Amino acid sequence: MGEVVNPTLTPQAMKWDVKPYYTIPQAMKVFFQLSSADAKNYDMAKRAILAYYKLSTQNYLKEFCSMKRNGKDTYGMTLNKLKDMQLAYFEAKGINLRRFS
Repeated sequence: MGEVVNPTLTPQAMKWDVKPYYTIPQAMKVFFQLSSADAKNYDMAKRAILAYYKLSTQNYLKEFCSMKRNGKDTYGMTLNKLKDMQLAYFEAKGINLRRFS
């Protein structure tokens, strides 16, 4: 078998609130197609994987607008999901929230 690459998680990568990209087979395929320099760059790897899954600002906005509270979710849980989706939209859109604070 070939050598298994173990990507090192940076503090930036640990902020993802989804499974790390290297545990999903389709994402691994995209990751291994990157150049060595791009694979070490968190932002480049993230962009390539999101592009593969076709996650764009429109997807995030559509998902945000269609989110509803599920039966077992508390209002706080629903609010956190909305906040996470909003932040994902802002990041995809390139909106820097630090300039507003």
